[in-house]
Amino acid sequence: MPCISSIYSTQNPRRERLATQHNFDNMSLPAGTPDNFRDTAAIELVERIKDLTIERSTIVQIDGHDKYLTTMLQALYPECVVYHTDNIRERSKSAADASIDSDTSSAISDDLSLPFESDCADLIVSNLDFSFYQPQALINECLRILSDDGVLIFSAFAPDAFRQLRSACSHLQSLAFKSEFVDMHNVGDMLAVAGFTNPVVDTDRSEYFYPDIESLVEQLFDFGFATDLIEPATLLRKRDVQDALMNHYPDEQGALTGLKLSLEIFFGIAWKRTSGRTSTAVSFDAG
Repeated sequence: MPCISSIYSTQNPRRERLATQHNFDNMSLPAGTPDNFRDTAAIELVERIKDLTIERSTIVQIDGHDKYLTTMLQALYPECVVYHTDNIRERSKSAADASIDSDTSSAISDDLSLPFESDCADLIVSNLDFSFYQPQALINECLRILSDDGVLIFSAFAPDAFRQLRSACSHLQSLAFKSEFVDMHNVGDMLAVAGFTNPVVDTDRSEYFYPDIESLVEQLFDFGFATDLIEPATLLRKRDVQDALMNHYPDEQGALTGLKLSLEIFFGIAWKRTSGRTSTAVSFDAG
């Protein structure tokens, strides 16, 4: 049976960070530097995974279209098998849409079922897709499929993410920014309620710059986030809608050129331990 043997010290777990800036002029980027926030978050996840001691493991990646993360996981653990989920987000969203007048959380929880047997995975990784599930339902499913001593590690958007885009959308009757991201402290509580031990959650704030609104919109579509963030997403590709967004987009560039996008992303890690070991739940903010 594949297993993860992990030791995670909660003594002084705070990771101090300064806000980082990334410019999306690809010509000026050094080779190997990520040119988007998704790949940057994937690198951060892998750096945290390196702190774990893994001998052999079965890895489950929530939503397998993040090929950059898959490639790094396979390079880091060439002896491991990486499995992906498919279309789970779409099924969850369909359940939510079908239960407008009912308990949405309950409906999604009943529908959300990861396509794996119980106690089969040693490591579950999710890079930002976590943000678009019903969080407690996904956490419960992750606990179910993890083996004893298995680890869940993920990144997700925090409430202040996309604030400039949210502000611009609020001025347009034709668009609605529909995502309300869960606070990291609430996610820490959800992990504990589900039965995870040693949940640790911390946050990172970053700034990204795009040459124009079209570049930002296309990246959201490339990542599959556009339809999760904005309703109706199809309008985002219309020139008149993009011009209207630009007219209301907060002017925060200052001396810098390009369209500024502020992101707040939090990272979480927790263990499934059923052998009666004692543990301490820790929640902290790196800011």
